[in-house]
Formats: sequence, structure tokens, C-alpha cells
Amino acid sequence: MDRLLFCSPWGSGVIQTVAEALEQLEPGRQRLLGPGEREPQLQPAGERQLLLSDQQELVEWAPLLSAWRIPTLLLLPAGERMAADAALHAALLLQLEVPLLGLLQVGGRWDPEQRRGEGLPWLGHWDPTEPQELAAFGGMIRRRFQLLDPAQGIAAVQS
Repeated sequence: MDRLLFCSPWGSGVIQTVAEALEQLEPGRQRLLGPGEREPQLQPAGERQLLLSDQQELVEWAPLLSAWRIPTLLLLPAGERMAADAALHAALLLQLEVPLLGLLQVGGRWDPEQRRGEGLPWLGHWDPTEPQELAAFGGMIRRRFQLLDPAQGIAAVQS
């Protein structure tokens, strides 16, 4: 897997925390995607992680992520809206055939029974006060990637 995109619902506030944790783990260069033209921001530039800014709407980026077949990890902050946000954003990514590697709950109390009942590809729970714990998800992400086996690079866009 050459690159991995980390994204979350608009305004979730988790992307900066994840970026800081990734820097501590030193898994390679990362790039924050933000406002402006989207396509040039997805051009490979040696980075290993792409992070969609918390102030960007995943809905607007999803078609381009689909065209580029970028493996994606959806991060969801714990809270009242988590289950609804998880279902809506996962459905969007799956409908557009974005290679969704899984969902990761950020913070809060992990309820494995409830998460299983949602029928979504949850990878687990990450406590942002323990940045090193993020590394534990690397193996699960790689296994999920092997199951999906998405093509790398830009996909042919049908008109």
C-alpha cells in the first residue's frame, strides 16, 4: 500500500490529533489536503499518508477518492453523532467504491457489542492520549488492504 488517506466528518477535530500521532510514529511523509483544486492535491509527491482536513467535506472529495482508488480510513470521534456519522460516511464511500479499509473510533468509551451491531467495518478504538497505540492498527489495515486489493494510481474515469 503506497498511500493511505485518513478522513473524518466535517469539523470533527480529530485529523490534527492523528497527524501529530503519525509524526511521532515516523511512518513516512504526510500531506494535509485542504481547500483549493482537489485533483492536484492527490498527485503523488512521496507522501505515505494523506489527511483530509477537518474543515473539508468528505462528500465533496469522495468522487475523486474513488477515481484515484485511494485506500481510506474513516476516523470518527466518540459522541452522540458517531453512529449516524459512521453509517452515512461509510455508505457514501462504499457506494462510490472508495477502498474503505475500515472505521476507527477516536476517544470515548469503546462498546464492542454496539459496534458489531452496526454492521460496519470497525477496526477498533484509539485513545488519542496514547499516540503510540495508533501503530497497533497497522497490521489490521494491511490485512484489510490485502482483502480489498485496490488498484493504485488513477482509475479510468467513465464519461
